[in-house]
Amino acid sequence: MSQESDISCTPPEILNLATTATENLLPSKSKGKYDVIYKKFLEWRLRKNTTSFSESVVLVYFTELAKKYKSSSLWAYYSMLKSTLNIYHNINIENYKRLQVFLKRQSEGHRPKKAKTFTPEEVHKFINEAPDDIYLLTKPLITNTIIVVCDIAYTELNLVFTKTKTARSFTISGEFYMIVKKYLDLRPPNPACHFLFLNYQRGKCTIQRVGINKLAAMGKQIALFLNLKDAQLYTGHTFRRSSATICVSGGGDILDVKKIGGWKFTAVAEGYIDDNINNKLDRGNTILQQINKTAISDKPSKKPCTITSSSTNNNCSNSNNNTSIIKHYELADNTARQL
Repeated sequence: MSQESDISCTPPEILNLATTATENLLPSKSKGKYDVIYKKFLEWRLRKNTTSFSESVVLVYFTELAKKYKSSSLWAYYSMLKSTLNIYHNINIENYKRLQVFLKRQSEGHRPKKAKTFTPEEVHKFINEAPDDIYLLTKPLITNTIIVVCDIAYTELNLVFTKTKTARSFTISGEFYMIVKKYLDLRPPNPACHFLFLNYQRGKCTIQRVGINKLAAMGKQIALFLNLKDAQLYTGHTFRRSSATICVSGGGDILDVKKIGGWKFTAVAEGYIDDNINNKLDRGNTILQQINKTAISDKPSKKPCTITSSSTNNNCSNSNNNTSIIKHYELADNTARQL
């Protein structure tokens, strides 16, 4: 049955409910961005005098976009257009293989800018040296990097945070427990929202929720306090990348990193790990230690040998060979003096 005949046989009230359900399929927070990308594509089709959604049409559209946007933006537009065309027109551009090859070619040689990360030493210095009357709101952020919280459970030794949607729990203990609890004790007793971060000024918390822009700017504030270079590169992603990088530096594997960030795909989790100089040195030292360990285990045991005037001795070690060579030169020198 075709789509037109299916619509004609469907009662109007069912069609209205289906339309409402379809509109709710897009993410609620970013639905406006999806619709903007979708409408731009429809307007472009009108200018090109076409009503087709074929692969050739979509490929030409992205070819023109590639003249103005980077590959990362192209993939974002592709993702949003894929969702809207599938929802509104039942067209799956994921089957357009030539389009995918084109987007991959645009990504070749492109190195996206990534947020810089904090080292464990920098985190420790900020927590211990930054004054609480100014940075007490920032310290819980750098210790657990949790933004949206729906449940907070106190225990004697730790705090357990449960994040919304993904249902992931985080435990904070030790020194970090005291820092976070100090901030939580300043929060209103029964806040209207369940967001962890509320406005904090001059040692007091208000009921106003901290916005995403202010949270994203905290990385730069920490970098400025620590006098780090390129402070503007410490963005909101700095906290997630720092937690993943520090986890790996401390001996964690990729599974631990995926659990920390809630990432399903290994490739995505690996992208959050900063390949800094410390990690490179650790890998180099691991390789060097393994080589030295193998060399020691393969080294033959020393055997006693007699020093002769010969410059080589297959039964001697390198040090004994050197001694033999020196003895040979001494004998030759004495002979020359007698002559």
